[in-house]
Amino acid sequence: LRRHSPAHFMRFPLQISIAVLFTLLIIALGVTLIGFNYNENEDVALLAAEDSFSRITRETTNNIQRLYRPAEVLVDLIIRLPSTEADNYTQRAELVQFFAKALRDFNTIASLFIGYENGDFFQLRALHDHSEVQKALQSPTGSHYAVVSIEGQATERQRTLYFYDEKLNVIEKRIEPATDFDPRTRVWYAKAIKTDRQIGSGLYLFHLPKVLGATVARRTPNSKAVVGADITLNSLSRSVAALHITPSTRIIIYDKAGNIVVRSDQPFSESDINPGEEFKLSNLNDATDATLKKFSKHLGPEGQEGQFRFTADDRTWRASPSRLPT
Repeated sequence: LRRHSPAHFMRFPLQISIAVLFTLLIIALGVTLIGFNYNENEDVALLAAEDSFSRITRETTNNIQRLYRPAEVLVDLIIRLPSTEADNYTQRAELVQFFAKALRDFNTIASLFIGYENGDFFQLRALHDHSEVQKALQSPTGSHYAVVSIEGQATERQRTLYFYDEKLNVIEKRIEPATDFDPRTRVWYAKAIKTDRQIGSGLYLFHLPKVLGATVARRTPNSKAVVGADITLNSLSRSVAALHITPSTRIIIYDKAGNIVVRSDQPFSESDINPGEEFKLSNLNDATDATLKKFSKHLGPEGQEGQFRFTADDRTWRASPSRLPT
């Protein structure tokens, strides 16, 4: 029988110990690399998120400016036109060609109009690509524009519709029953007549059609009329919806009171309006959506800017409230 030295018996345990040690070192190194990669990936993801937030804010700001700027320029120009001082439809009709070209060039503007100190009203609306307006006015085939003209006093206020084709030929004149619509009672007139500066009405529900929008208005130099431009938020809703970065990205535009103006995941539609009821915007504080509810709580009563995280429905969200131009 061969005799083995004590060192021989120690060789295998030592080899096993070294193998285990290297295995543990490799595992530790692997865990370190995984942790490093995780942290690196998280940092990269956060940087990408910050970049996305900045881009969305920048593009939304640009969209709002593009939405309002043409209307602001046009209103300032129209108040200086001699035709704005006309006192009857025949003279005011001279504005149709100018108004129609403006609506063609800037399709975010729904209508251009003038409200007069005696209660008269003159408005040109674009009809093509606006099926809700065509339906509301029951416009004849081939109509591209409609003029709403209101003249007269008290119960004798006459509303007349003039429908124009693409070449601005009148294809129908429709005399309607007396109307109680008075531009002097509208928020845009009441605000604009008090100042020589341009005003914004804030969001409200248009008289016709029932869509959400805003009005840019300014009184004429002689203070005898107010010129305005209606802007619908449909185009803003479409542009916001197109800014999705991931399937779970949600973009919300809300005002100082927390009223939700635009949601990328839930565009406003006419079906949101209940006939006979006063329309009100949804508010963050009354949200039933768990994500919006948690978001609202983090904002607090004064609101906040800057990025933060919150959890809702077992999902972690990263939010970045930013102030937009008004």
